[in-house]
Amino acid sequence: MMSRTAETIYWLGRYMERIENHARLINTCFHDYHEWSGCETERRLHWQQLLHILGETDAYVERSDLSGEQGLLYYLTLDDKQPNSILNCLSKARQNARSIRERIPDFLWESVNETYHWLKGQDPISFSTVPPYLFYQHIKEKAALFFGIVDSSMLRQSEWHMLHCGRYVERAENMVRILRLIVDQYQKKVQSTNPSASYQYLITGLRAVDGLEGFRKFHAADMSMANVFCFLMINEIFPRSVLFSLLLLEQHLTIMKMSEKDFETSASKPFRMVKKLQGSLLDFSDDLTDTSQMEAFLQNLLISYNQLGREFSKSFFCEEV
Repeated sequence: MMSRTAETIYWLGRYMERIENHARLINTCFHDYHEWSGCETERRLHWQQLLHILGETDAYVERSDLSGEQGLLYYLTLDDKQPNSILNCLSKARQNARSIRERIPDFLWESVNETYHWLKGQDPISFSTVPPYLFYQHIKEKAALFFGIVDSSMLRQSEWHMLHCGRYVERAENMVRILRLIVDQYQKKVQSTNPSASYQYLITGLRAVDGLEGFRKFHAADMSMANVFCFLMINEIFPRSVLFSLLLLEQHLTIMKMSEKDFETSASKPFRMVKKLQGSLLDFSDDLTDTSQMEAFLQNLLISYNQLGREFSKSFFCEEV
């Protein structure tokens, strides 16, 4: 597999995972905003927290042409001036899929192309009249369809493994961002005059990653920060935990090293970084009593993930001279 193809398919996996992640977060935030039982000030923080998770706080503030709930939803979903909007991520995924059509199943290209044209056809007026739950649920279903076709139709060759590498690098980084915000807001809620808000906020965090039911199977009603952190960070069978993503990354890198000679050397450094990150997660999980330590650990972990992304680029995508 040429480095150009490897990079294209890696980013196809990342963009599709990002789209699904954004749709889930926006949908959860919208419903919690309208169901929140706390004070109005805490209620408004929901949108600020969402912007913070997605790294869009400063950029949104500069957009004087957008305001209110509908303006924010449009900015995160359909704004073609916003590089990380769902529409722009889908446009980039479509460009990548089109450039490697001969390497992917026809159904996979068609699913991306159809979803793009559906979303591109939404205008601000019609967008504001559609129930947000149905709208974002449709996007989540389209992303699920994409990965379903990937797993049911693609040959288990390097392309399939590289696409999943992109998927799980993106998923793990998104989870670290979400965990950072959960820890930060939990600290503020515990210190506030309304301690029950901390419990409600942990529920919201679990819902945002479809983890509430899974969490209760492990911890029942014991909703503590330590338990939530442990579940989202190191649970080996919850598919959105950070450790689960790292374990899948390890598997895909191992198979690529074994099956393709060109990857035997190039996959070595990303592989070692993934193993090191796994070890750091398990070591830190031994002491979960200090939320300030959690915050510092997550900040360092996010830096490490950025380094991992750069290492993938250097190892797999640099053109041969």
